[in-house]
Amino acid sequence: MDYREFKTLTKDVVVENGISESIINDFIKTSERLQLEQGLRNFYPQGLFVYGNLVLYFIYDDKIIKVDFNDGYFKLSTYNINNIEKLTLEMKAGSDLERGLSIAFQGIEDYIFLESISDTNSAWAYKFAKTIEEIYILLKTAS
Repeated sequence: MDYREFKTLTKDVVVENGISESIINDFIKTSERLQLEQGLRNFYPQGLFVYGNLVLYFIYDDKIIKVDFNDGYFKLSTYNINNIEKLTLEMKAGSDLERGLSIAFQGIEDYIFLESISDTNSAWAYKFAKTIEEIYILLKTAS
């Protein structure tokens, strides 16, 4: 799923994730103002179509922007790809659905973990697994 497709699904995001439509729409307007689509190489909406926290990842050639939603706020955190200390791709043998990607950064306790099976519903798991592989390929080349 790319970011343009995500923007068309805002009503579904509201229903599944409990985030108000006004917050999602405000974020989309903010993302346009901040030009988050410019240079975007990949997009990963962690928690889409499953109840719980929604976290958006915008992947670029040189950085990852993580967007957290919490209590009516959204927070953007930027991670430099050059600071990746460890990149781990996990794949279940015989399955095209189960992929996990762990990204650890130098000097930062916070890390990113993407998991296709738990980050969305079963209908989207294959697409999320492919996106995880694409992100891995991009990051292993860049870091």
